[in-house]
Amino acid sequence: MNSQLEEINIRGNSIGDRGLALIEQLLIFNDRQIPSLHLLNISTNDITKEGVRFIIPILNCCRLKTLNISKNLLGDEGII
Repeated sequence: MNSQLEEINIRGNSIGDRGLALIEQLLIFNDRQIPSLHLLNISTNDITKEGVRFIIPILNCCRLKTLNISKNLLGDEGII
């Protein structure tokens, strides 16, 4: 059976910027595309504006339909 990763929901785990960096490394390992991943919920994880840079490569390797980054510590600079 061939299973594919479709959703990652780690809401409320306080992973912070470092944890998001590790997730980014795992998802873009060897520049592999993950077209099956359509949901990434990283809300309520103490991610700051510095951690936003780790989201960009994830957006480039996956075909997300839903990205939830709410209730983090992004501020206005992290969103723009």
